[in-house]
Amino acid sequence: MIDLKTLEKLLQRRPGNSLLGLSFDGSRLEGVWVRRTNGSVQIKKTFSASLSLDPLTAEVELAGREIRKQLDAEQIRERWCAVCLPLNWALTLTVKLPELAEEDVPDFLQIEAERGFPYGPDELMLAHSRFGAGTTGKFATLVGIPREHVTRLEAVLRAAQLRPVTFSLGLTALQPADTDGDEGT
Repeated sequence: MIDLKTLEKLLQRRPGNSLLGLSFDGSRLEGVWVRRTNGSVQIKKTFSASLSLDPLTAEVELAGREIRKQLDAEQIRERWCAVCLPLNWALTLTVKLPELAEEDVPDFLQIEAERGFPYGPDELMLAHSRFGAGTTGKFATLVGIPREHVTRLEAVLRAAQLRPVTFSLGLTALQPADTDGDEGT
């Protein structure tokens, strides 16, 4: 699923009044086409399709053509898109932060990423999130996505005549918890 709040923020920043949200997960492609009308966002169309070609391994032009064919079948002409990457592309690493000056933390996290991930520093797109764990200290979670995966998916989307404006992890698409008191099963 695509997070509607994220799409609404993107619509506010880019010219035009519509945006396509795409989510890739294995051979599944899910999409939502939204339009801004009178200051609110309306869902115009949602769809889900199975892809026969993997955007990471198939020829770029062929994978792009397949995505374009799916969009044409749904009568979606929007070119601007926000893309939700598969969560299984993300590599994660949690590290304990030593007592360091604030300006030294980014260098420390970079060194930890180089030591902890099976990719070189130029081969990953990195992000981090810091948190405290009570009396046990401060930590950071590092998230790395292979740069080649994103670059290739961007090429496939361009072959599908799409213009990606942002990439994010599928994690942002989590739905709110049920409020009826039921625990997840």
